[in-house]
Amino acid sequence: MTITYTPTTANALVIFSASGDYTGSVSSAQFMHLRVLVNGVYTNGQACAFTVGNNDLAGSNTAWGASMTIKVPVTVGVSTTIKGQWAYVASAGRTLTNNVQTDPFAHRNFSIIEV
Repeated sequence: MTITYTPTTANALVIFSASGDYTGSVSSAQFMHLRVLVNGVYTNGQACAFTVGNNDLAGSNTAWGASMTIKVPVTVGVSTTIKGQWAYVASAGRTLTNNVQTDPFAHRNFSIIEV
């Protein structure tokens, strides 16, 4: 997900979250990694890993969710592109889904607040 804007302050607060379902069984070796890039440069030092778990309250689906909020420096008056990326890490045979139009457990949010 990408937002391009021209900052009016020297810092931006990036709020990034997503959720969905996945196929396969739950294991302790499943993670969702999130990261933020500003003008193509990786900014948050390391990927944030969030465990995937069976917690969708329906009892028949498996669900995952991840979120992060990070303050990043930007240059006032210069067009800036902020991008959120995610990756799913798991054993073979498991597939992550984030079908926000058809899955009631899926969402994506990518917001920038000037601070």
